[in-house]
Amino acid sequence: MEFEAGTYNDDDLSDDSVCDDGAEDLLQSLVRAALSGDLQRCTAALEGCASRGVDPNRLTNNGRSCLLTSCQAGHVAIVALLMQHGVRASACGWNNTSALQAACGEGHTECALLLLSPENNNTHGAVVTDADGSGMTALLSACAGGHAACAALVLERGAAVDHATRHGLETSLHAASSRGHVDCVALCLKHGASLDLANQRGSTALHLASGAGHAEVVSLLCRSGVSVSAVDERGKTALHMAARTGRCAACRSLVEAGARCEAECALGATPLLEAVEHGLSE
Repeated sequence: MEFEAGTYNDDDLSDDSVCDDGAEDLLQSLVRAALSGDLQRCTAALEGCASRGVDPNRLTNNGRSCLLTSCQAGHVAIVALLMQHGVRASACGWNNTSALQAACGEGHTECALLLLSPENNNTHGAVVTDADGSGMTALLSACAGGHAACAALVLERGAAVDHATRHGLETSLHAASSRGHVDCVALCLKHGASLDLANQRGSTALHLASGAGHAEVVSLLCRSGVSVSAVDERGKTALHMAARTGRCAACRSLVEAGARCEAECALGATPLLEAVEHGLSE
């Protein structure tokens, strides 16, 4: 199962296949303690791992990591304890999801700071540019979740603002714009995000924000010099997207920024026709 923010629960942490040496039992106990934020249980599990020679960096049989679990849950004291006991800040879980990505995806800035702190960030430290199997990074996760403090932290530490996912070609600016996270959009722009990069479907950040009706984001992108005439794979502009979904405020910002009301898509439809066909009289 691919890592998703907010999906851990005790059922996920059931013992799938216990190793003969008891390592799996210890690792599962450690992950449960990390999930619940129980310092006493976590300490006992770490001591058990040390006495039995079990590496706490190992994943459980069902792909769980104690550090990722504590970062995703936001248990700062547990994260500190684990790292004091040799759990690496660079630890990854299933699909190469990093602990930093887990923390940033949930907006746990203090956990992210611990992972990136100079005293912990040695050769096994968290790397802000690391991506999971799908190409998601800590910055992408933070922007998708609207966690501006985490986004600011990793950007200041050198996160690649224009990095895109492998298949959808989604950038951090796309992620923030499509979800209406204006603070994250502003941060990406401040750090030099390319305004007119397109995703796999040819949609720019402006297309995504316009279609979703995020008027404040649309206005910010327009003020920043985005191309209002850029077209997606169907030849549609951002104004087409806003008009067909009845996003009046977004339409207004686009028109004021110079979007052409008579622009035709690949099938010859204009933004006006899109609105009429969808019964959007306003």
